[in-house]
Amino acid sequence: MHPILKQHGWLAKEAFLAPFRYFQNNFLDTIRVLRYCFFRTARPSAHKLSHLPHLIVISRFKENIDWLQKLNTPVILYNKGGQLKNQNKLWVEPLTNIGRESHTFLHFIIANYENLPERISFLQADPFEHYPQILESLDKVEQFAPVQPLSIRYLSKNHPELEKLSTFSTGNPSEKKIQHFTQFNQEIPFFIEELDQRLNLIWPEYFVDPYMQNTKFLYMHGDNALETLFKRIGLPKPQNVFFNYAGMFSVTKDKILQHDKDFYKQLMFFLLEDPEHGFLMERLWLSIFGFEFEHKK
Repeated sequence: MHPILKQHGWLAKEAFLAPFRYFQNNFLDTIRVLRYCFFRTARPSAHKLSHLPHLIVISRFKENIDWLQKLNTPVILYNKGGQLKNQNKLWVEPLTNIGRESHTFLHFIIANYENLPERISFLQADPFEHYPQILESLDKVEQFAPVQPLSIRYLSKNHPELEKLSTFSTGNPSEKKIQHFTQFNQEIPFFIEELDQRLNLIWPEYFVDPYMQNTKFLYMHGDNALETLFKRIGLPKPQNVFFNYAGMFSVTKDKILQHDKDFYKQLMFFLLEDPEHGFLMERLWLSIFGFEFEHKK
């Protein structure tokens, strides 16, 4: 075995193969994956996570994180933007800015697979746009389901990103829809939507997602996109596929460990194949961990 392969294991092996497997036409993406594989920050072995009843994992780019000081729960913040100093109850680690928040969450799972806390909540660094009730919900973690969605919307009404869209004055989803279809697990509110084979929304209301319909994945797989997506990640497609906006959720250790470590490594490779796959991963998280929900159509 080549000494570099022997030293770095599966990451090095995949780093060598990545240019040929995934990025034949995209040199910059290949460089980003190589940087991730060889220069990622390792967690000090002395820091034991398995004794924690609850840990919050944050994926940050440039967001203000002062709100984290209000938490009574240990936090690991993966910083993909400017430098930060460690703060009280906050462990800061630098991470290469690739793969959106899904890369951060998978990185944590793979790096700590044998040393997981009893529950992990995975959040973006500014969760309030997607989940204004986040602080109240985190204070009631004992009410969380084993797989708990932690968002209610994509963007609120009059958000600048919606300015040129028909949803500018209503939000996405609309405030009326959120009020009518928000679900509750005891006192924990959340909003989920069901996907069809083309990754459009079919419940609680039908909505054609213009971004998803213009992705290469939809162009290639059309009406079989959802089925193909689950085949790619090695899971059977559930009868109903639900997702919540922003890819924020909380899961128990047991839900993570139902899949072996290699499964999450393969998810990482799928994620890094194409920048668009970060949006696909957002739609997969709940199904990956076996989220269950019954609704009346």
